[in-house]
Amino acid sequence: MPVNFINMTEAEFLQTRLIYKNMPLENALLSLKEKYVWFANPVEWTDPFEKKFIKGNYKVKGTEHCYPWFSQIFCACFTQVSTSEAYWNIYSQKQIGVTLKFNRQKLLEALSKSNHDVYIGPVQYEKTNIINSPLSLIPFLKDCIPLNLNNKLLRVKLILLKRKSYEYEKEIRIIIIKKNKTQEKGIKLPFQMEPNKIIDSITIDPHVGSCMEEFIKSIFQNTYGFAKLKIQKSYLYDEDRCSKIISL
Repeated sequence: MPVNFINMTEAEFLQTRLIYKNMPLENALLSLKEKYVWFANPVEWTDPFEKKFIKGNYKVKGTEHCYPWFSQIFCACFTQVSTSEAYWNIYSQKQIGVTLKFNRQKLLEALSKSNHDVYIGPVQYEKTNIINSPLSLIPFLKDCIPLNLNNKLLRVKLILLKRKSYEYEKEIRIIIIKKNKTQEKGIKLPFQMEPNKIIDSITIDPHVGSCMEEFIKSIFQNTYGFAKLKIQKSYLYDEDRCSKIISL
């Protein structure tokens, strides 16, 4: 099925070759082993402001209604930032993190083979007081006025709203709408190609030591067939890249 783009065109999405998916090592290994991208039910998200439009009730002419796609909508979050200290610090507290660098064109091909409705759009970052405003006062939703819960554009754009505190992420969300309601916490979107065709390169957590770095590289290279793929530890804390000579 064709992929729908919100607040960007397909050409704009493909202007840049790569898009990044940050995730725990365990999740990455499972995803590559079974050849899928995980899409989470937004009700599972931690930030209450991200899931408020899914879990909240909407008052229409005195009657309360649930979000129409509740139990049908699933989302995968990608970033346009190749590296982020905030990300590494979040994951390195309890586990090892990795960044999978996806080829946008190949990812789009995998999405177009889905039987579900698919939407892609950049996140709109707003101040908390704006997100808590009546929908008619949120500038991002002005092209959905008059507001109507039957409007699919409105439903999708509500999932693209996020607090300005996270603006550094420069996030793009891929949203899948299942035809029928489900109790699943997430769904697996299979990609019918070898992982090294859709994954361009892999970056390893900068906090790991040299032995762990080599061990992780060997797993990706020998178990997952990434022998020719660029796999390297993040340079974020690499002292060798910091010049010791300071000119005045």
